[in-house]
Amino acid sequence: MHMPTAEAPFHFNFGAPSDAPSAIQADAVAADQQPDRLSSVEVRPPYQLSPSLQLDQVALTDALYLLKGRVSSAAAAFLVKDGNLQSSDLEPGKYEGGFKLWECAVDLAQHLCKEYSLDKLISSRTDPNHDLVGKRVLELGCGQGLPGIVPLLAGADVHFQDFNQEVLTSLTSQNVTANRQRLPRSRRPVSARYFSGDWGTLGSLMASENLGGSYDIILSAETIYNLDSQQQLFDCIKQAIKPPTGVAYIAAKTYYFGVGGGTTSFKKMLKRDGMLEVHTVATFDEGDGNKREILKLKFPDHIIPYFL
Repeated sequence: MHMPTAEAPFHFNFGAPSDAPSAIQADAVAADQQPDRLSSVEVRPPYQLSPSLQLDQVALTDALYLLKGRVSSAAAAFLVKDGNLQSSDLEPGKYEGGFKLWECAVDLAQHLCKEYSLDKLISSRTDPNHDLVGKRVLELGCGQGLPGIVPLLAGADVHFQDFNQEVLTSLTSQNVTANRQRLPRSRRPVSARYFSGDWGTLGSLMASENLGGSYDIILSAETIYNLDSQQQLFDCIKQAIKPPTGVAYIAAKTYYFGVGGGTTSFKKMLKRDGMLEVHTVATFDEGDGNKREILKLKFPDHIIPYFL
């Protein structure tokens, strides 16, 4: 295992140059198989940490960092079996950018640390926040999975979902293992599950696993950049969130130039639907007229008595 180094979060940059090639685990994904990317399935990756994985540090607070693996563009292209990924960050219908570290994912992980007072997330010999212990958390479009790893290390049961099985197998689960190994032995074991596939088919899988309407917290970062996928994500959230106390956090830019999505259009859609309230709980000014935001979705207070 390589020594961790610091790495800046990734920005949207369609058509970016390729990274230098890196070593690929031969068993990360079978080279002669092409998974059905639309059907949602549970993925059971190996839980041991690859000794060849290069790790970077991502600072969340002055006293806390998480570890994340690094996968080059050439490696991503090999794993997903698409040479276009060496010169493109996204390949619609085939690859949704899960090997990159997106900046709003870091925003969301940092926000969770602040909201739940998790400066001692790693170093504490006891659970750092009992409000998270035993909670069920779902990260949709997880990629690297840093937002989900925060509550996982605090004692929550976290389920990671990504469009690409290869991302979950080669990176997300590796990040979970790398950070889980840093916890003191006195801390309780933490539990993670992994699901791949399209959001449109995730609801039926949840129902078959008795997971529908069971998630206390839902997380998602940089997943509403495309207008065409916003309704599908929201439908998935509505199927998964636990009434009446469940909440969802969505981190994204106000607008994504060239693709049209963002928090502005997403908030309008939520307000038209009316099932969940939406509040902006954090804003980061990029200085170019655009902003990054974290949205909190919750059930309206007036409906809570109907569930009691």
